[in-house]
Amino acid sequence: MLIFISGGVRSGKSSLGENLTLKLASARKVYLATAKPYDNEIKKRILKHQFDRRNKGFFTIEKSEALEGILPMLKKDDTILLDCLGALLSNEIYGNLDQNLDDNFIISVKKNIFNSIVSINSQVSNIIVISNEIFSDGIVYDPSIEVYIKVLGELHQDIASIADTVIECSFGNNIVHKGNLSM
Repeated sequence: MLIFISGGVRSGKSSLGENLTLKLASARKVYLATAKPYDNEIKKRILKHQFDRRNKGFFTIEKSEALEGILPMLKKDDTILLDCLGALLSNEIYGNLDQNLDDNFIISVKKNIFNSIVSINSQVSNIIVISNEIFSDGIVYDPSIEVYIKVLGELHQDIASIADTVIECSFGNNIVHKGNLSM
């Protein structure tokens, strides 16, 4: 089963993902952490997430790029919580500051991320993908940031199209756009 959860910053999407993981898991609960601790704010967020999931039995894999590298570590009855797609995409696009963000590179990044999620989904019992909703502020950004926003939106559409359940966390509410929460 593939569940896709999106929402704004601090909207409860990670907590919902953890709770769904605990509910769905019949065996190993794998927390697939994609954030890189590059500044104090993200370090605090990482520590909060680690604190929130303590004593819940999660096995953590830290993989900030190239998700396909975890495939040999997965077991058929795993439930994976990937947190978060936005951080993963950022790491892939901006990991090498000298990289030219041409169309071929961007298409390759998007395809690799999507294919990795599809591959993980085919190898495990469940995968829950968490992502950020960043599309409604109306601000025009630098072209390299606009590329990121566009690709993240396309990934949201692609993942939602194959997901069994799609949930949006908004202002403390969980809005189910596809599937259901009664699993």
